[in-house]
Amino acid sequence: MKPHDSKQKPNSSKAQATVEFALILLVLLAVLYGIIEISRLLFVNVQIENAAREGAHYKALHPSADADCIKDIIEDMLSSMDTSTLSVSMTPPVIPGAIPPLHSDVGVVVTYDWTSLVNFMPDMNSFTLRQLGPLRLSSTGKSLVETTYDDDLLACSGD
Repeated sequence: MKPHDSKQKPNSSKAQATVEFALILLVLLAVLYGIIEISRLLFVNVQIENAAREGAHYKALHPSADADCIKDIIEDMLSSMDTSTLSVSMTPPVIPGAIPPLHSDVGVVVTYDWTSLVNFMPDMNSFTLRQLGPLRLSSTGKSLVETTYDDDLLACSGD
């Protein structure tokens, strides 16, 4: 066994520590970025689910509300998000001027295209970077609508 050489340059251990720190820092930043992006994705997904549920609940309380009215309410709920890629539809679709049945199921479908802050990910097959997303998130809220035909004339006018 060779004894410790005291003639070793003192700066070489500092340089080695700097290189090791730089290598580990890249891995730590990648893990931190992944945690932040997955957290954002889960947050947006929960917001979409809540918005669909609230839209169906609003439709149950106001049977004459159309898809545009529901979309306005959902956009107000999702004010912290970019709603340019948001789409809202209802099942069954509302036919303007038609008298709805007394009891019916309604579904409000909210669809959102989520994009990452840094829009790339590694492709391990070709060892290149490829585009990530946009990911389409969709949620459906369902509710029972009971129509009374006389007390729902002003849905979405000032609620």
